[in-house]
Amino acid sequence: MYSSAHEETEKKEELGKEYFSEYEIPKEERISKLRQVLKDNDLEGCILYRSDPHLNEYVHPHYEHIAWLTGFTGSNATLLVLPNTVYLYTDARYFIQAKKQLSNKVELSRIGIDPSISERLLTCNAVVGVNPRNITQAQYNRNFKTLHKHADIEIIESDLLESLWTLRPKIESGNLEVMKHQESVNVKLQKIRKEMESNKEMYSFMPPLDMIIISDMDEIAWATNLRGTDIPMSRLFYSFLIVTDSTAILFTDASLTSEIPNILVMPYSEFDNYIKELSGLRIGVSTNTNYHIVCSIVDDNKVCDFKGILNLKAIKTENEINGFKEANKRDAKYLCMLFGEIKKRLSDGEHVGELEAADMLLELKSSDSEFIVPSFDTISGYGENGACIHYSPVDNTTKIGTESLFLIDCGSQYTMGTTDITRTVCFGQPTEEQRRDYTTLIKSHIDLENTPFPEKTSLGALSPIVRKHVWKEGLDYGHSTGHGVGFGLNVHEGPQTMDTASQIKAVPGMNITIEPGIYKEGKYGIRHENLGIVKKYNKKAGFLRIQNITPVPLHMDLINPELLTADEIDYINAQSIWIKEMLEPELLDHKEGLAWLSDNTRKISKKQN
Repeated sequence: MYSSAHEETEKKEELGKEYFSEYEIPKEERISKLRQVLKDNDLEGCILYRSDPHLNEYVHPHYEHIAWLTGFTGSNATLLVLPNTVYLYTDARYFIQAKKQLSNKVELSRIGIDPSISERLLTCNAVVGVNPRNITQAQYNRNFKTLHKHADIEIIESDLLESLWTLRPKIESGNLEVMKHQESVNVKLQKIRKEMESNKEMYSFMPPLDMIIISDMDEIAWATNLRGTDIPMSRLFYSFLIVTDSTAILFTDASLTSEIPNILVMPYSEFDNYIKELSGLRIGVSTNTNYHIVCSIVDDNKVCDFKGILNLKAIKTENEINGFKEANKRDAKYLCMLFGEIKKRLSDGEHVGELEAADMLLELKSSDSEFIVPSFDTISGYGENGACIHYSPVDNTTKIGTESLFLIDCGSQYTMGTTDITRTVCFGQPTEEQRRDYTTLIKSHIDLENTPFPEKTSLGALSPIVRKHVWKEGLDYGHSTGHGVGFGLNVHEGPQTMDTASQIKAVPGMNITIEPGIYKEGKYGIRHENLGIVKKYNKKAGFLRIQNITPVPLHMDLINPELLTADEIDYINAQSIWIKEMLEPELLDHKEGLAWLSDNTRKISKKQN
């Protein structure tokens, strides 16, 4: 079924704690024990990625080796172990978290600020090992290929932690389920084969592909309409997929309750031997394929990049869009109930901890027969913890109060779709600074949603429309403005991203989150996240727009109407009517949730002079 947020946090934190077992190495000794393993393998250092053979963003606990070694539990982590120093690389989302979780034996390296892995390897003059199953060919070429004169990079196929991590969680694949509201597998295979025939994006001069090898588990789940439990929050299962013009082979140990039409199923372990026998073929692989696979086939075959499934998956069908809308409606209802319940408990003099709030939300969602699991660990941060972009509460020490802001970033996997929503609220009287910051982010949302743009506009070109209001305040945020959301898949889905550098074109049917933020370390964080759908602009041919489908109310106490234009006020009031009409019938039996909805869909206006 599901685990509470408290239980999930305990599982995650256990990876970084000392196990109470004579067979487990104490945390403070793990790095030194790893150095001994390196020495036994004639190595002086190594590079460990928080990754698995499929390069998933979210991985099975079996692959949480960096958390086990260092205590750092962020989703972006690379460990560089050198003879005298250990560096932990992560991005801006996790700087604050890393400072709290890392011991003084591990030095934080901030991606984009501190020297890169390549720069440090230039001066290390050491034999450093790297596992090719945890990196792409592009990563290998970028970080290591040109360094042979400065550092000896050794490809290590073996698992360096195998003899150390004795209580390592095992991967035990469960049953697969068929995802509803999908095109048939036959239709999807036809589309994939059409992409193989043309392979037109980068290699239009080449003949059709003979075969594609797919290691991206979300692409495999999409193509087969299957969902699994190996990575529960993403509903993925460990697998590989091979497609030719006439056959399709799925390599997995997960259990099927029925046959998949036109797909042969083989054990996961047979994949390596199968691809080693391939020769004389034109093979397509994704850029996310691990380096080990590429090395296994590149000598005897013509290998090129294949983005066919990635691009097909990004454009949602009408059924999928309707599923996203329904899923967002359900989450909106439960968030109103949560905020209403917390407000009442605080007014009654009770205490609510950060982790308790996440558990309360999970309990509300779990009453829904269509709810499956959260789509990621809930971020529930009060006060200064809200400024930690991917903060994850470990206990209820921090209580939600009335003096500061409460930020919750949450998501769900329902039978009909996936969600990712962030809201920031205040259960007391907000300061003028807080109201100004919150209103700034709402202006960002309104500006984007009201700005039509030409077809073929890159998503990166839209980011400044959102950021400009934050920039006017002399502020910025260290994360992308938005990302795609998978349909019963990864909550972070490409290729679409609203990163400033993104060249991905906006296409009708794409979805994209809009999530600007303002983070003031030591004080509070504010983030407001909706899911948008790219649609044709009905007032002008050749133009597109982004439509918000997340009907969670704004927090009216945090809005300063004096900072808004008349058009912005009209937009907010129109959105409030839409939200109230949608959610009010769903909340008639929940007094606190209905009160929260009513209070936060009230009409706003400027003060009369």
